[in-house]
Amino acid sequence: MFRTDYVRWWPINWAALLICSICAALCCGSFGLLLAATAASQQQTPVRVWEGTLTIPTYPWEEDINPKFWALETGAKLSTTVRGAIVYPYVMQDHLLRGKPIDRQYKALFLENEYLRVVCLPELGGRLHSVLDKTRNQEMFHLNRVIKPGMIAMRGAWISGGVEWNTGPHGHTVTVLSPVNALTCRNPDGSCYLEISNCEQIFRTRWTVRVTLHPGRKYLDERISLYNPTDSTHPYYFWNCTAFPNRPGTRFVFPMSLGTDHFGREFFRWPIHEGRDLSWLKNYETYASVFAVQCTHDFFGAYDVDADRGVVQWADHRTLPGKKAWTWGEWDFGKVAQQNLTDEDGPYIEVQSGPLPTQSDYGMLGP
Repeated sequence: MFRTDYVRWWPINWAALLICSICAALCCGSFGLLLAATAASQQQTPVRVWEGTLTIPTYPWEEDINPKFWALETGAKLSTTVRGAIVYPYVMQDHLLRGKPIDRQYKALFLENEYLRVVCLPELGGRLHSVLDKTRNQEMFHLNRVIKPGMIAMRGAWISGGVEWNTGPHGHTVTVLSPVNALTCRNPDGSCYLEISNCEQIFRTRWTVRVTLHPGRKYLDERISLYNPTDSTHPYYFWNCTAFPNRPGTRFVFPMSLGTDHFGREFFRWPIHEGRDLSWLKNYETYASVFAVQCTHDFFGAYDVDADRGVVQWADHRTLPGKKAWTWGEWDFGKVAQQNLTDEDGPYIEVQSGPLPTQSDYGMLGP
């Protein structure tokens, strides 16, 4: 079984950057500090949790009724990014219908405290569709106000925005547009959590993500567990994919000094490589994946210097060494690809984390 310690996400502005860095350092500090934080939280208003529905304009898609048996490295091209993969017994979701979107009601789970309101959509892979920073009335992540699939995921259809949970076999997962298990629970200290889980049908391994919101706290805690209930060892793969708006002032905030590409084949200095500052999104001509190499810091994120807003993640780098930055780039292909995923909500980037060095790597999960 694989389990992380807490992954922690903050919405930030410039004034909060130093505070968040100090908090991140303290989170792995003394037990006495944790006790003090717990005692303080007991005096706060308990977190609200409820179930409801959310109506979102949706461009429909249909599933192929015929199974596919492509091998891992050969076969027809599945989508714009994935060629040949083992998705059986899942069927493809590759019939995308355009025209006008229809209003569709989705089951939604909500968490809310004084600072944040969280919306989870169990019918769409359990993704966090929205995390609203109530203090600024702004979204913590990139909010896509329509469901508009493009041919990107393992089964074809994929949607952008929010936070998604990507498990194996590789790439954007097989449950992006499928229902998963989700429940809510209250804790004695007034916090509440969402528990999102699924038993994937290829290897029969199970993943669970627990997202916790605490009283009086302006961050989300996330805990990831991977479990193999079978008698055999199976490969595992997991990446937390978080979208953030890509504006002219957007920068990657990654603390490493060395980066590599998607396959771990080419290496480059970070952030300045051959006279180009790779932390600025405007400096990417084409799409690009950047992975941190042997980074010993626990934080990373993205920041819009013009809007004075951003997001930062803290996690123990010994448990979650994977830090990824992704952009579609400034070329026409990237702009068109993003337009095909939304109506009015503009371009985005991704900051991703996981237990593996790059997304060409797999781990082995024992029984």
